[in-house]
Amino acid sequence: MLPQTHVRVTASKTLTDAELGVVQYVAPTADAQVVVTLPAAAAGKTVRVVNGGRLAGGPVGSGSSKSVNVVVRPAGTDTMTGNGFTPAAAKGASSAKATHFAGGYIDLVAGAATWYVKETKGTWAREA
Repeated sequence: MLPQTHVRVTASKTLTDAELGVVQYVAPTADAQVVVTLPAAAAGKTVRVVNGGRLAGGPVGSGSSKSVNVVVRPAGTDTMTGNGFTPAAAKGASSAKATHFAGGYIDLVAGAATWYVKETKGTWAREA
């Protein structure tokens, strides 16, 4: 089961293993690109990253669609696969401004040196 608690992410960050039990809710206060870099992949790790859109002073969950580009990127030489992605070192998933909607998410499960896309909501494409 994925975590139920969340933290608001307003700027790019690198996650630690301790943060994997918390939904990463990306919702900056201005239109932006936010990069969430994952910790080193290892069996049993899970994470959910939500594209919450830009918040205009409202509560979490009230973000606007087509306002934030969220990139979820594996660390170092780790790869990401699933959702039609061709694995490549340090290439992740992107929820682009033009196609995202507030509330879209990506769920990932790790194995040795690879993050696997378990589920998505919204459009997530492999990073170019």
